[in-house]
Amino acid sequence: MSDHTGEDDELVATEFLPEQQSLFAITRMGKFIMCNGFTDEVELVGGVSDGLLAMAWSPDLELAALVSARADLLLVTAQLEPVVEVPVFSEEFGDMAPVTVGWGRKETQFHGSAGKAAATAGRQEESAPPSGAAGGDDGRPRLSWRGDGQMVAVSIVCPASGGRRFVVFSRDGSRLSTSEPVAGLGQCLAWRPSGAVIASVQRLPNRLQTVFFEKNGLRHGEFTLPFEPHAAHVRELLWSPDSAVLAVWLEADGLESGQSRVQLWTTGNYHWYCKQEHVFEASDAVAAVCWHPLASYSLLVATSTGRLLTFSYQWRPSCGARSAVAVVADGRRLLVTPLSHVIVPPPLSAHELQLPAAVTALCQGPAGADRWLWAVTSDRRLHAFRLCQYE
Repeated sequence: MSDHTGEDDELVATEFLPEQQSLFAITRMGKFIMCNGFTDEVELVGGVSDGLLAMAWSPDLELAALVSARADLLLVTAQLEPVVEVPVFSEEFGDMAPVTVGWGRKETQFHGSAGKAAATAGRQEESAPPSGAAGGDDGRPRLSWRGDGQMVAVSIVCPASGGRRFVVFSRDGSRLSTSEPVAGLGQCLAWRPSGAVIASVQRLPNRLQTVFFEKNGLRHGEFTLPFEPHAAHVRELLWSPDSAVLAVWLEADGLESGQSRVQLWTTGNYHWYCKQEHVFEASDAVAAVCWHPLASYSLLVATSTGRLLTFSYQWRPSCGARSAVAVVADGRRLLVTPLSHVIVPPPLSAHELQLPAAVTALCQGPAGADRWLWAVTSDRRLHAFRLCQYE
């Protein structure tokens, strides 16, 4: 494609269009380029004079959402016909502007011995007006469609504050909502295909966390990532097609030896569990991550040396055949509960084993040896445990 991009231009985003059997690409200078998969012919098929910074096609591949260098959202059809062009920034919140009477706010709820002052201070820390982009932010806009293709979210750096916010638009370009101000909001943006929440990342002075928003822009929970706030930054968040697993791609700001990592998180009973972690050394760092669109729980990872890795996962409960000991992996922790002696509601457990690295696989022995527990960790070590005998 170098004949069409030029020395001063660069590719911004690409998308394969199955119906045309072609690869569609946009460049920073605003060119639309189509590469035919049958003939390898590369053709300049249109463009935008203002230049382009981001692109995302709707799940049905009928619309493409584009962000221009002037911070305008453009929606074009698969035939590259313009549908609408609207500015991302606006003083208006949108059609879903919330109405609040005070009930249910964090400040009005009971907070035990910590008191209302602690609740107010925590709220001010997390929702203070953003000032400057979070560490590791490349400054580029991000786009994410809801699974049904009826809404698209646009994350962009506000010129006034220098911090990020995101705006939700309908399929016809109507402004629906604007996210509440959140200090340290990162570049990641991933709308859960089921439509429930929009995921992003927040870096605070004391923690790095994945945060969730409703489509009206209001916060809807979070979980903390197991890293120091300035030790790593999250490159991308990716939901599995069935919305059950959230992949977190991290790059080093201070990770050991410049490593990059891909973690898989699932949720149950309002708790997020880290179920897998793949570690890549700096010499073969992660270059791209995506979920296979057709194969269930199949993750594709491309590395800087040109390798393409496929990881396939299956859901399998771990419970001893006769001992009735349930074991749950959660990052570096193994949560152990002998169900025949005690019933503890998850995410709690009767016992906890702390390992030196994240658990990637575990199993219990067959009948006759089911009091043995084995775990494999992301540092490629095998750990064996002898479970205690209960009287």
